[in-house]
Amino acid sequence: MSIPLDVPNLDDATLDPDVLAEFGRDLGRLAAYADCKALAMRARLAGKIVEALARERRCEMIYKMLPPSWRW
Repeated sequence: MSIPLDVPNLDDATLDPDVLAEFGRDLGRLAAYADCKALAMRARLAGKIVEALARERRCEMIYKMLPPSWRW
């Protein structure tokens, strides 16, 4: 399964380089959240609740660093 993502044209010459760098930073955070969430879900499925809870706390920390418009 692939999750659709509306990616802007990052080659647009009118983009401010600082905005582009910020976008990259935020994408990195979103990717870190997705990886961490998957590990937390796998830990729960394996019955490793302590590990799952630790990863879920990390997810919450990463989530708070996402831009408000990216939060669900």
